[in-house]
Amino acid sequence: MQTEHLYCHKQTGIQSANRGLLRLLCLLIMLHPLVSHAVLYRWIDKSGKTHYSDSIPPTESQLSRAKLNKNAQTVRIIEAAKTAEEFHFKRQLAHLRKKKKGLLNAQRRYDRTLLNTFRKVTDLEIARAEKLDSMDVLINIASSNIRRLNIELRKQQQRAANTERNGTAVPVKLLKRIEYTRTKVAENTQSRRQYEFDKSRISEKFGHDINRFKELTSNAFQGNLRPRTVSPNFPHLKTLGFVECDSRENCQKIWKLTRKYVARHATTGVQLVTEKLIYSFHPQDDKDIGVSASKIVEPGKKTRIFVDIRCKFTSVGRENCNSPRGIQIPSEFPVFIKNAKPKHTTRQSIEHAS
Repeated sequence: MQTEHLYCHKQTGIQSANRGLLRLLCLLIMLHPLVSHAVLYRWIDKSGKTHYSDSIPPTESQLSRAKLNKNAQTVRIIEAAKTAEEFHFKRQLAHLRKKKKGLLNAQRRYDRTLLNTFRKVTDLEIARAEKLDSMDVLINIASSNIRRLNIELRKQQQRAANTERNGTAVPVKLLKRIEYTRTKVAENTQSRRQYEFDKSRISEKFGHDINRFKELTSNAFQGNLRPRTVSPNFPHLKTLGFVECDSRENCQKIWKLTRKYVARHATTGVQLVTEKLIYSFHPQDDKDIGVSASKIVEPGKKTRIFVDIRCKFTSVGRENCNSPRGIQIPSEFPVFIKNAKPKHTTRQSIEHAS
């Protein structure tokens, strides 16, 4: 700015005929930085009319607007002020996605541990056999104890019966001994049941581990569960895509239905199914829609099954996720579950942002 001032003041020798034009030119030079740095906004009012101005009228300050640069290009979108209802909806959506992210992080750690611990499927099969053998040892010990204690109990009961037939009172010590033996039989019986349950869980877990290991090491595997994708903001959606269940049996039934729902709507196919996650393959095309389901368990709350979508990280992918086709997938999930389950066995929740 100082350079332009100096230039203008040094032109004193110029003829007076051109002096007026020179003054106008100098004025434009000095004002150019102010013009180039002016802020311009574009917004659409409630009647649908588009406005351009360097200031927003107070009556329209709550509307969404675009901030433009000197070339009339959008540099920032300023969203419209949210109502209390919209704030509540956004908080719920953010909370559910945070819980889903925690489940995905846990799955990534599980996958990493699996790959770092085992080199091939036979390693898992050997580990499974060793675990099951150790449980068989515990089951056999408990069974042996039960047989031995039952023999001892029958002998004690026979002595007590013989004593009563002889017209003599059964000694207190023998009665206490009978009660003690019965207690030990019950304890060992309970232990054996627990060992048998643990054995079935170990077998089931290793079955899942082996299947997941095969998926992770297959040629078709598409990498980890942290692709660069985009999820919709649901700007016009007032209903979150989740249902509630209040019993293990009910949640399992809904979870099976949820798997069908994800498989039906994900354009990429289902990649992962666990007790808490259903996850489709990553979107490969701009028109692909990936679908996920999360079983969210929190203390003091009913279990929630939350369906969300994701698209390829492109402008077209973002539009695809926010299209009516994309938004319908989570919003219609509660309706699907409600229509698929008898009303007396399932408590549906179509949670409104209120």
